Amino acid sequence: MHFRSFIPRFAPRFAQLRGLRNWMVQSRARTVSVIGLSSVVGLSTWASVRPRHSMLLHARSFDGEAAGSMGSANASNKGSKLPHISVYQYETCPFCSKFRAFLDYYGIEYEKVEVHPVFKREIWFSSYKKVPIMVAGETQVNDSSFMVSVVRTAMLLDGDINKSLEMYPELPEEAESERANKYNIMYGNTEDIDSRSEERRWRRWVDDKLIHVLAPNIYSTPRQSLQAFQYITEVSNFNTFERYLAKYIGAFTMYFIAKHLRKKYEIQSDVRQAIYGCVNVWMKGIGKKRMFLGGDKPNLADLAVYGVLSATEGLDTFDDVMKNTKALKWYQGVQYHVRNHTGAPPSSNN
Repeated sequence: MHFRSFIPRFAPRFAQLRGLRNWMVQSRARTVSVIGLSSVVGLSTWASVRPRHSMLLHARSFDGEAAGSMGSANASNKGSKLPHISVYQYETCPFCSKFRAFLDYYGIEYEKVEVHPVFKREIWFSSYKKVPIMVAGETQVNDSSFMVSVVRTAMLLDGDINKSLEMYPELPEEAESERANKYNIMYGNTEDIDSRSEERRWRRWVDDKLIHVLAPNIYSTPRQSLQAFQYITEVSNFNTFERYLAKYIGAFTMYFIAKHLRKKYEIQSDVRQAIYGCVNVWMKGIGKKRMFLGGDKPNLADLAVYGVLSATEGLDTFDDVMKNTKALKWYQGVQYHVRNHTGAPPSSNN
């Protein structure tokens, strides 16, 4: 009797305690998620540790419900017969920047969808969770380099993305080697075999060499790491709580992860010299007689290198590279062509 008489008396307090406990559990989970976010943001946005076997093709068609949720999937692309293109991305990801540079150069209109680095609600429809992801019409294609090849080939096939995809047979899921023709453009002729081979070789070099020196440079010191996360958190779709934790915990975490990446990819201890060396190798490949690797205009390799380096604009890494290599004139030249869409086909309205 006495015990039961206490229950109503203390029930409100018990409810408060349960509420406090639930709040603490949720807060702890939230904090753990954001601490995890710190490394996810750094690694995902700069994408320097992506294994090659994870870059296989994942292409599929959406059903009506999925396609409808993405807006005007049936809209025609201005200046071409390509379908409406949505790019699911991180603004600071070099792979994403590389693909955007390609689209911008060719004047291809597209919708950018910024993906939350942890929750990834924007790509709920995809089993593949890396970015960038392209949805062209009702077809999803992954991997930035492969996306470039598929779209460029489609441009030569009256904008038919699915017909373009048929030219790139899909490898088994368990295969660890990337597709042999991922960097190929199916031009349908044998003209300029040497220049096409050179273009493919340098596009592969961007993914195999240049990308890997970014993170060790961007996060080389605590100050530079904080500088990078200041920008990352400004352009990512975080709330205030996530932004604060991601900025400081992320900067601290990536400073140490960058050191691990330097050892993993056997990059010299002076990481600045490593990236200078990569850029100088690129400029030597262009040579003194060409403005771009593509000659008078950028080719796909020019756009790939430009796109990756443009992801570091506003950071000390970018400023140092431009000051200590001969890439500035080339970079500004590609930037001009990209921003003015000089690769765009003539408008059908003209």
